[in-house]
Amino acid sequence: MIVIKEDRTVERVRGQAEEWKRQIRETACGYGQDYIIMMWLGYLNGLQMAGVITYEEYLDLHSDVKNYAAGLEAIRERRQVNGL
Repeated sequence: MIVIKEDRTVERVRGQAEEWKRQIRETACGYGQDYIIMMWLGYLNGLQMAGVITYEEYLDLHSDVKNYAAGLEAIRERRQVNGL
């Protein structure tokens, strides 16, 4: 009998992403938020280079990071325009 082990790596990475999002929300400084995002991208890059995730999974996760960062930037711009 062949047993296929289900790989939950992407699920674990997405769980870690939620932790990083929490840290970003709790970080008041824009530079600190940017630093966490860059660490997040480096982590994904390392996983892909080590063969832990496929290139397609990397692209999907990277897209999630880019979308989150774009939303964060939009919030910053809105606050700047409103003088907050």
